[in-house]
Amino acid sequence: RKLIKKQETELEELQDLLEQERERYSFSAAIRRDEDLRTVLLDVATRERFSALRYRSRLKGERRLLAERAEQLLVEVRALREGLAGLRLQLKQYVAERGGKLKVDLASENKTLDGQKLAIGQFEKENEQVSGDVAMGALQKVQTRLYDVVLQSDLGLLDVAWQRKQTRSDNINKLTRSMNAETQELDREFTEVRKGAE
Repeated sequence: RKLIKKQETELEELQDLLEQERERYSFSAAIRRDEDLRTVLLDVATRERFSALRYRSRLKGERRLLAERAEQLLVEVRALREGLAGLRLQLKQYVAERGGKLKVDLASENKTLDGQKLAIGQFEKENEQVSGDVAMGALQKVQTRLYDVVLQSDLGLLDVAWQRKQTRSDNINKLTRSMNAETQELDREFTEVRKGAE
């Protein structure tokens, strides 16, 4: 039952993730519409630019400078737009790769879940077929064996913990002895220095 609960939780998480991806794709549709509108506006600006080029040669002074600056700005906008298009393409590729991976993962998890459901169904059928006395005997054997395994496991953990404790105690004792010896040596040296100073 714990395994089923765990798998159900994982399935819910995958469903939430899939819903988030769907929301992201609807957002990308809005971006696409915005991009289409920008394309139309850029086309209009390009046509106006070509129209303005015919009249620019007639402009004088500051107006000519303004027209040339506007032309430079349009060139910069076009370069930025191309860079942005490249970034959007990279983003689309990333989203496609991530979405594909999520689909594969989801399909794999669904397959695993289906297999586990099938296995659970088979176990339930087998459980119904086993007679009461045989099932009770098997359960008692399993319970006894599980108890032995747990007991051995606990003993192993205790042995490891005791060994660690013993090692640490030995290290602490060594350090204490070393510290005491160094303290005595320092006391002797201090005493000799004091006697030599008097």
